[in-house]
Amino acid sequence: AARREKYRIISRRWHRFLGFGAEDRQGGWRRRELYDDVREETRFRRFKRLRQVDVVGQLKQMIGPEAEFRGNQEKAIRAIIRGEGPIVQLMGTGGGKSLSFMLLAFCSPNGLTIVVTPLVTFHNMNDRCARHMTASQIWRSRQGKPASGEYPALPSKVLGVC
Repeated sequence: AARREKYRIISRRWHRFLGFGAEDRQGGWRRRELYDDVREETRFRRFKRLRQVDVVGQLKQMIGPEAEFRGNQEKAIRAIIRGEGPIVQLMGTGGGKSLSFMLLAFCSPNGLTIVVTPLVTFHNMNDRCARHMTASQIWRSRQGKPASGEYPALPSKVLGVC
């Protein structure tokens, strides 16, 4: 029960930090966190820059001149760029879900993309980030604030972050 409550607290903090609308209480105003204004301004600037990006051109630059979007990749990426969310993208194994965050991280190298992934897929994803010249590193709760880039994180490592 104690572990579940700890998870609930951390989950609420992550939801609040990421702007998913989780509230500790029903109705009324919540206390603004110190990072709220900075987070909102940073998010606004990042999305403004992303809206000006030629995602097809960036895809070709990242993958190669013959690269094309598959399935719902472009639709998901454009929804993210419009600021819609949270986004749920359903594709089969090997369908290209990872491209949806890798391309946006590639297009916005000064931003921060947090990816929570099972251990089974972690090393493969980290290798692909390196291959496409997207900064990537493991972010553990014992470390300080990460630099900009993309951080595939294992759920077990994220639990102690907040």
